[in-house]
Amino acid sequence: MTGRVRVEWGGRSRAALTVLIPLCAACPTGAELTPPLDTFGSLSNGDATDASVGDASSSAADASGDASATSTDPTAADESSTTKPGTSETDSADGSTGAPLVCGDGMIGGDEQCDGDELGGEDCVSQGFVTGTLACKKDCTFDTATCAANECGNGLVEAPESCDGMDLAGQTCQSQGFTLGVLACNADCSFATGGCSNPSCGNDVIEQGEVCDGGDLGGQSCVSQGNPGGGILACLGNCSGYDIGGCACFDEDLGTATGPSVTSGDTSGDDDDLNASCGGVGGADRVIEFTSTGAGTYTFDTLGSSFDTKIAVYSDCATELACNDDFDGLQSSLSLDMNANQTVLVVVDGYGGNVGAWVLNIAAPGGAFPCQDQDIGGALGASVASGNSGVADDDLDPSCGLGNAADQAIRFTAPAAASYTFDTFGSGYDTVLSVWSDCSTEIACNDDSGVLQSQLVVDLAQGQAVLILVDGYSGATGDWVLNIAG
Repeated sequence: MTGRVRVEWGGRSRAALTVLIPLCAACPTGAELTPPLDTFGSLSNGDATDASVGDASSSAADASGDASATSTDPTAADESSTTKPGTSETDSADGSTGAPLVCGDGMIGGDEQCDGDELGGEDCVSQGFVTGTLACKKDCTFDTATCAANECGNGLVEAPESCDGMDLAGQTCQSQGFTLGVLACNADCSFATGGCSNPSCGNDVIEQGEVCDGGDLGGQSCVSQGNPGGGILACLGNCSGYDIGGCACFDEDLGTATGPSVTSGDTSGDDDDLNASCGGVGGADRVIEFTSTGAGTYTFDTLGSSFDTKIAVYSDCATELACNDDFDGLQSSLSLDMNANQTVLVVVDGYGGNVGAWVLNIAAPGGAFPCQDQDIGGALGASVASGNSGVADDDLDPSCGLGNAADQAIRFTAPAAASYTFDTFGSGYDTVLSVWSDCSTEIACNDDSGVLQSQLVVDLAQGQAVLILVDGYSGATGDWVLNIAG
């Protein structure tokens, strides 16, 4: 027969082993049952181990079948030991354990972080990563090789980044609460809204869509805006452009220069600065600053220009002093009394918006008239000048006698204050005679004085210079004679 026997060795710190051993029913009373040592392995470890199986009476009872002494019920095992379900490890009632769990058995124990597929509920995120798949190494520690960390600067938006490089995650200035602009990303992967704006004209800051704003002119000046005279540039109230009203509007400065063709150019490449009052709507023009050297009458004309001009003189960029469209054919001329060191703006413009190559002539007081053909000084007498108008050009157009023919303009300077008589008696054709204070201002005109020739009487001051114009009636030309008495 067999029975359940509990064998202990090594004291309380050692495990108890419950085994089944064969029992002999016919053993004599008091005999000891000593199982062979090889049945349990070596039980000798330096401790005195009691391998008793009970007293003689118990043995006898077992032999006689007394169920009260021994039991073959497997549930009657010694309550001092338990066996873990599914394992060969036994725990004693005093808390001691058997063989430890090992790495690789699929169960986490001891110092193991994981074991096989058992991760203890951990993942890449719980290990401080953003994404990926956590695994377990053979030594039962976590394998994070396939976990991905958040890396600002890799061009991909990853939590908790707002953006990364050019990747703005579909966001714009508008989605960030602005009206205009270009959204960007900072080096720390947060949004850079410096390029975004809510434009507000009048805050002295140029924002998207504005040319300027109050005192913020964007580094521009009158000169950079095409006004070489300088001045004070301002910004329009709606921030859409510049206000050049405080800028000097001239294109060039002549200083005090006078004479024929003192400056020239082509208005085709100019802008439209001022619109003179005569000659219809103006076009591109040239504004020239001029300063007088002394008091007197100055004459400005465009004789020699290639297109239909008009000329005007302004005291500043807004105040016109004089204007002339056609004086000699399609060219223009005007005279202006000026004080010493007076500065004016001379505007060379085109009739009805015409543009082209232009010439500006300026005659100073006492100097040559730009339109004169000869200068006889203060000569007096018969035939002080003569010639043939058939080879002359048409400088001026007198107001009488349809005098629009080729003519001769003669400068005369009064040697004394007196009344001077000018006539063309002795000329060979129907003449027209006129006297001018300059190339644009007529003093007197006469067609016929009893005959086909002409005569005028004019009071002149000493040193006063005038132009004597010998012209022909209705385009007539021929040999002429000028006589002066005074």
